[in-house]
Amino acid sequence: SSGNTVGECKLFAMLHALKLIKDDALAGFPKVETFYSHFAAMPASKAVLDDGAKFPSGFLQYFIEPN
Repeated sequence: SSGNTVGECKLFAMLHALKLIKDDALAGFPKVETFYSHFAAMPASKAVLDDGAKFPSGFLQYFIEPN
């Protein structure tokens, strides 16, 4: 009903995890970065990223960049 597919939600989640590891990871991919920025700016996404919405907190970094 939101107009977003499960695949788009999954892609956004994976891109967000990647950006938490390395903020400029999407720099060489402008269309992917546009998708990410658009999805992150949507009210529901923004609420989850900002304070967790209905989750206990916002998404925190879990993975780290390997050496």
